[in-house]
Amino acid sequence: MRLNKFLVFVMIMSIVKFVFADTCPISGLANFCGSADGQYTVTLKKIEFSTDGVNFITVGESSGTSFNIASMNVGSDFQSFISNKNIPAGTYNYIRITMSRTISFKGRTTEKVNGNYYYTSQATGTSPDPPYFPIAASCSDWHPGSGGCPTYDVVSIRIPDDAVEHHAPGETMEFVNNNQDARMTRKLSSPIVITEGQSKTLRIKFYTQGMVGFDGSGGDYIVFPLPPVQELSY
Repeated sequence: MRLNKFLVFVMIMSIVKFVFADTCPISGLANFCGSADGQYTVTLKKIEFSTDGVNFITVGESSGTSFNIASMNVGSDFQSFISNKNIPAGTYNYIRITMSRTISFKGRTTEKVNGNYYYTSQATGTSPDPPYFPIAASCSDWHPGSGGCPTYDVVSIRIPDDAVEHHAPGETMEFVNNNQDARMTRKLSSPIVITEGQSKTLRIKFYTQGMVGFDGSGGDYIVFPLPPVQELSY
């Protein structure tokens, strides 16, 4: 089977959703949402398939390849990552992905919340308590560079240590490579069945609204990435 680049795209997004749970707003986690603005970057190390969850076939591997999933060109970027495009015939029930624990993004609220706009900024630092997420900056008038809010920045978060404890049935996570990377295994709800000479194509679209969550923390709001909305077609 010739592995289509869009299939890899779906795998990445399933892992991001695995780590950060549901879309915004989230009761007890995110008070309100904002949108990513052209930057939502994950660094992929390895993608594997398995029929039994024990023996895995490598689909793509690198020392670290960054993908901006908010970019219009991300599809062609993923294509270059795939090294094994000929997958043996079989029924594949598991996907295992290794990626850096660091995710970079930028974004803001598109409407005022309590009289202010909130946005990602490096100037405000991070929260003093784990998981040390960035603190959002705020302003009352959104006109970057013309006397209103300043230009907002790309910030980074690290997948929290306790993420290994919060997963759905059929999913596992472990930290590897001196705790710098996260390796996540997911059992597919619908197996990928490959027959000899068959080619599968899966297309996907992403919508960036609601990809950034804001939550109150000691009088400040921390900011963190959330999974984008997906539209799939076969």
